[in-house]
Amino acid sequence: MAEQRIVKWGIMGPGGISDNFATELPHAPGAELVAVAGRSLDKAQAFAEKFSIPRAYGSCEELAADPDVEIVYVGTLHPIHKENALTLLRGGKSVLCEKPLHNQRCRG
Repeated sequence: MAEQRIVKWGIMGPGGISDNFATELPHAPGAELVAVAGRSLDKAQAFAEKFSIPRAYGSCEELAADPDVEIVYVGTLHPIHKENALTLLRGGKSVLCEKPLHNQRCRG
């Protein structure tokens, strides 16, 4: 039997919805939570301590630059989902964003 590959996750936004995600992620086979980032380094560090996450950052850019993170759950406020997702994508990360990237209809 082939060894299961570990996918290394990050979380952007150490708030309530991310708390739920961090609680459930360990139940997913092959998933490892390795980093968290927020606009406040103190909040990110507290979140990291609560969930035994090895690294905490004070910005999305720092998380995007972490070479160990493969995919990031975006748990920030709705108005900044797009900004965070684009920063992470530009950093070469895959992104899981459960909400729309924008809350207005595109005007063609």
